[in-house]
Amino acid sequence: GGFMSLSSGVLEVFDPFTETSLVSTLFAGPIDAHPFQSGLLVTEFATGNVVLPSGHSLGSREIIATTPAPAFLAGDDDNVCLMDVLNKTVFQIIANGTILSPPVIAATGFGAPEGIALRGETLLVVDGGRETLEEVDLISGEVQTIATDLGFFLGIPGLAFGFANDVVVDHSGAVY
Repeated sequence: GGFMSLSSGVLEVFDPFTETSLVSTLFAGPIDAHPFQSGLLVTEFATGNVVLPSGHSLGSREIIATTPAPAFLAGDDDNVCLMDVLNKTVFQIIANGTILSPPVIAATGFGAPEGIALRGETLLVVDGGRETLEEVDLISGEVQTIATDLGFFLGIPGLAFGFANDVVVDHSGAVY
């Protein structure tokens, strides 16, 4: 388990069973963190970097992608995608366990993308601007609307995204 704070920059990893802190470290405005293989990927708002921290207290930081906007991650140990909120584009930044340099555009043209989740070889994208749930085939790039009229809250005036509506897929494949 863990938590992070954009304003203070703290990311803390803790053991939920012993309720003890394993690591507490600073990032440049952490927006999202995602488990990856034996480590963790973190998006930093202040730098625009997606970093793969390692070492003592996660102090070594390999930059694996950069984006000028708030970015959210979804994936597994083999494939990781990044949602660039301002460019309304999903990039695949890791494919088959290999970091892609440069990242590959998986899909673009969303109204106001917010939440993402990997489901097999497809990526689910919450499009707050259209109040839909979209499914992106990571092989073909085809985008298909799978749910409509979701009734999201209106966006926040002056921001390019809404209230961070999200999507989650459980181990059985159910979508929430």
